Amino acid sequence: MNRFTLLQLVIFSAFFLLLFNFQANSQILPDSTRTSIQRSKGSLISMSNDTIPVTVPDSVKLQPTESVKTAVSDSSLVLTADSVSIARTDSLKKPPVGDIKTTVHYVANDSITLNMKTHNVKIYGSGKIDYKPIALDAEEININWEENYMQAYGVADSTGKVRGKPIFKNGSEVYETEEIKYNFKTEKATISGLVTTQGDAFIHSDKVFKNAKGELFNQTTLYTTCNLAHPHYSIRATKVKVIPEKEMISGPFNMIIHDVPTPLGFAFGMFPDQQNRTSGVIFPDFGEETLRGFYLKNGGYYFAFNDYINLDLTGDIYTKGGWALRAGSQYYARYRFRGNFTANFTRFKQENETTLNDDIRNDFKLTWSHTPETKGTGRFSANVNYQTSTYNVNNQLYSVEEQTQANASSSVSYSKTFSGTPFSLGLSGRFNQNLKTKQADLLLPDLTFNVQNIYPFKSKTSSGNKWYEKINFRYSMAATNKITNKLSVSVLDDEGELTTKDSIFDINGETLPYLLDQGSNGVKHSIPISASFKALKYFTISPSINYDEIWYFKKLNYSYNDQTNEIETDTVSGFNAIRSYSTSASFNTRIYGTVVFKREYGIQAIRHMMTPSISYSYRPDFGDEKYGYYQTVQSDAEGNTRTLSHYSGFVYGAGPGMGESSSISLSITNTLEMKYKSRKDTTGKAEKVAILRNFGASTSYNMAAEEFKLSPVSIRATTDLLKNKELGKSIKTTGLSLNFTGSIDPYVYHVDSILNEGTDTEKIYQTKYDQYAWNNGQGLGRLSKLNISVNTGFQAKQRGSSGTESSGSSTRSLSQGVDNIETNSFKEEAELNEFISNPDLYVDFNVPWSIRLTYNLNYSKTGFIEGKVTQSLRFNGDLSLTEKWKITFQSGYDFEKKKFNEARFNIVRDLHCWDMTLSWIPNGRYQSYNFTIKAKSSLLQDLKLSKKRNASDSYGY
Repeated sequence: MNRFTLLQLVIFSAFFLLLFNFQANSQILPDSTRTSIQRSKGSLISMSNDTIPVTVPDSVKLQPTESVKTAVSDSSLVLTADSVSIARTDSLKKPPVGDIKTTVHYVANDSITLNMKTHNVKIYGSGKIDYKPIALDAEEININWEENYMQAYGVADSTGKVRGKPIFKNGSEVYETEEIKYNFKTEKATISGLVTTQGDAFIHSDKVFKNAKGELFNQTTLYTTCNLAHPHYSIRATKVKVIPEKEMISGPFNMIIHDVPTPLGFAFGMFPDQQNRTSGVIFPDFGEETLRGFYLKNGGYYFAFNDYINLDLTGDIYTKGGWALRAGSQYYARYRFRGNFTANFTRFKQENETTLNDDIRNDFKLTWSHTPETKGTGRFSANVNYQTSTYNVNNQLYSVEEQTQANASSSVSYSKTFSGTPFSLGLSGRFNQNLKTKQADLLLPDLTFNVQNIYPFKSKTSSGNKWYEKINFRYSMAATNKITNKLSVSVLDDEGELTTKDSIFDINGETLPYLLDQGSNGVKHSIPISASFKALKYFTISPSINYDEIWYFKKLNYSYNDQTNEIETDTVSGFNAIRSYSTSASFNTRIYGTVVFKREYGIQAIRHMMTPSISYSYRPDFGDEKYGYYQTVQSDAEGNTRTLSHYSGFVYGAGPGMGESSSISLSITNTLEMKYKSRKDTTGKAEKVAILRNFGASTSYNMAAEEFKLSPVSIRATTDLLKNKELGKSIKTTGLSLNFTGSIDPYVYHVDSILNEGTDTEKIYQTKYDQYAWNNGQGLGRLSKLNISVNTGFQAKQRGSSGTESSGSSTRSLSQGVDNIETNSFKEEAELNEFISNPDLYVDFNVPWSIRLTYNLNYSKTGFIEGKVTQSLRFNGDLSLTEKWKITFQSGYDFEKKKFNEARFNIVRDLHCWDMTLSWIPNGRYQSYNFTIKAKSSLLQDLKLSKKRNASDSYGY
């Protein structure tokens, strides 16, 4: 209980004493005088005591034996010390001055009674006392000035239920009690049935005694995070002493689960009583892992510097050898930014099956997230994730996805927009890792400068409908410096073909100077000029001109070595500008077709929209010697030559491509929609349903190419049907999503020879001819690529969706959405944002069962070579055995190996304020199981959600 609670009761109780014990030259009103004020329901009384001398009007004379009862019918009444006056015997004596210089407001639904004979004040019927910042609500409030105490309590109704229990508020703190009794003179208090909150926790006390020092003595105290009036679990102590702002001392305590005492507890306890976060020891977890033995994990120390920054240092130790150190910090500045930082280092032993010796595995991981909260013109943000390539595997992360993660990326950026101008500036650093190949790329610095679209011919006074007013241009500049440990070298293979060989260098003190010297940097400028305007009312014409210029500060020169028969490369420093330009124009329109059906229900109409487009683009041959971007060099002793770029492998590419391009592109896109009116829909409105979101084809024809002018024909189709459709009274579908892409090769292939390399294998040698398939009786061509993706899911309707759920239930269903959920702390806000961003990490007990299926098929074939087919099937879902038991599962099927992939099962038990989870991976490399039981926050209790095991937890038992 807050130390201010009883003290503030003393303040406004003393105010009552000053208010009703009126004095005038030491004369007190006769005891026989009794004033009763009857009020209508919901009336308000305001009483105040000021420094005005108390006098009695001549027309009012009160006798000692006279009783006066005044009825009040006005809806608002203000009584002050001046309204009742007693004559003074000494007019020269200075009148007393009141101590209270504010107004106390009273509200009663029934009545307020003032009895001067017994010095008693009673407030009946949902009484309220408002004395800022203190407020007291109770069904009945009784103040006795004779015995110097105040008492507040609730009243039982005809059913035996107590209503109007005292609720005491002091600012943001709220205390719920069954009864309060406070003595003004001794400053002692007795409180029954006290319930207070401390963060996510609730403290229930049967009896609380307060002494004059403000110390609290509690009997039978329960500490719990369960938000029910009768909690599922608690830590129970028979005697507790609270010294405000210092500490709480407890006698013997133990844990109670479902009213059943457990042996978990201790003989005594001492807990610091701090309003703010405090530093302290973090006790470790104890357990066992299969590979590393028994452990003490996550033990350390927590530093609470202030409310805006903290630091925790923790570590692990294992009996089979190995340890880990971690540091984590969170920081926050209101309305400015928030972020967190973690650093992990692990050192473990792992048995080497080849040498039978232990290998030492050292790994580390750094993460940093910084997010601005302001919407100003300048923004700084960071998202850093750097780790050793073996960190995920060696640390046995429970998440299979994280164990098999292939890439890790980091970025730190600052952006600035200049108000009133079209200019914006960006500065960043980026680091990308491939955890499988160990390739690492660092782009630092990475600078961008952009100018938004400018319309130079648009008049400020005109409407802008003229075609030349729609001409616009923009400018963008990018500059970067790239350092990579993957270096590419151009070499000739055994057959005399020019190939590129990649080599991955380890990053250490020896290789770093060389990698820095091999770094690539450059500046790229882009100026696109474009316009879009209507022609002949229904057609849109969009011409454009693009100009690009790249600056490099070195280039590569090539020479042939007669002695080694190899091409040698020399790096020459100097300024080099690579300029390129192109032009294009597109012409498109939209064609609509609608069929309307005259029927009351069912399909009301079908609409087909077709978007044909034709475009032309031109780009000159930048491989011409006049541009100087390429060099032709001898490649072998026979005098054969190769043409190589002076900027091969540079940060913005080798420059514009070789060969002239004069292409006409054709594409057509179709969408098909219908309006459907269901008999079950009581609104009477027809629903728009997309039958085909996208169905089309595209190709291009390069008139400047010497051969193979027609590019492969691409086809595509996308649909999304049956979203949230009911399939009966209790089942609905999450939708059927179908994506289809393919490519048709229009040219003819001829088999040159077939080489048998074994019993079941053969190698086909073939030639592609510049002849169209339809001219050789082979139809439109050969299907060279195909991809099909299907996603669907089914689930039972949510519990309570039919409206049968009790209106008084505090449980909130996810079907009501999370946008309107109120959070009471930054912790709850972060927890809610995590759920919105990662809903798959949570189990929803409102859904009895669900299943989701994903199927992918990829097919590729070139000419007569046997096609390659890859298929994958993934499925996941959950099943509620009861309203509190749920099983979740996830797995897949490998069609090539004809077996199931790694399966994962979770058995979750919702204990309202607890989560119990058994996680099991029965097969595969990461075979494991884990059992956890933990308390959950009040937010997840209200949402009926349980969070799955965290991906960073180690498995074991």
